Amino acid sequence: MKTDLSSDSYLYVTNAHIQTKSDMNGFGPAMRRNYILHYVIEGNGYYEVDNRVYYITNGQSFIIYPGETVTYYPEPENPWIYAWVNFVGVEAGQLLSYIGFSKNNRVAPYIDKEIILPIFENLKNPSDRSNQAFNTKNTGYLQVLLSIYMERFPGKTECISEKLLSITDYISSNYADTKLAVDELSKKFWISRSQLYREFIKGFGMPPSRYINQFRILKAIQMFKQGERNIEVISRSVGYSDRFYFWRVFKKITGKSPKDFRNSVD
Repeated sequence: MKTDLSSDSYLYVTNAHIQTKSDMNGFGPAMRRNYILHYVIEGNGYYEVDNRVYYITNGQSFIIYPGETVTYYPEPENPWIYAWVNFVGVEAGQLLSYIGFSKNNRVAPYIDKEIILPIFENLKNPSDRSNQAFNTKNTGYLQVLLSIYMERFPGKTECISEKLLSITDYISSNYADTKLAVDELSKKFWISRSQLYREFIKGFGMPPSRYINQFRILKAIQMFKQGERNIEVISRSVGYSDRFYFWRVFKKITGKSPKDFRNSVD
């Protein structure tokens, strides 16, 4: 495997873009076919993949792998604006792994936008397959971009421990249980509340109680998009016995009441 990102690695940029305003509707759930690297210019948002939810903040980045079904959307109080680059290539996965990205290490640490944005400015026009010189130039910009990430990653250690993976797997299987709570997780997995808090902050950027609510509301959103219209049915199905509490949490996370959200997807 080539480990020098300045070498002639086989990469191909299919598209790139810089947002000028936030898309409050977000994206998904839907499948992405290529690698996509997002950089958050300002604001915050959420990224859900493989039954896990990540809180992404200003200056951070997240990677999407080909064939994955993903959902991502802005935080209502401080919606994100981001840049992204879509790319393919036989060595793309190996390069991302060498940098430090993996399916258990999807979020890159803070990088100042003054460093990153000039490269995205050069990438934002899609390559013309008939123009070899332009394709080579865009590949060079992508290699420079990936080199910056390689410098910033704190080693190749995984941000998400095996125990945390087990805990999030448990949440994804039991989110409909109204008794699911931080205390239960702490007891079941023999981990203190303080350690559990630290693990979730490190792995997903938010405390466990917020993670549970985020996961439940994402499932509620999916039910709305799949055609379910009964709000009380959805509330119970995602683990809320109190529908008024469900309304409050739903509006806090999405910026819309369940009724308004339901009407927006009709």
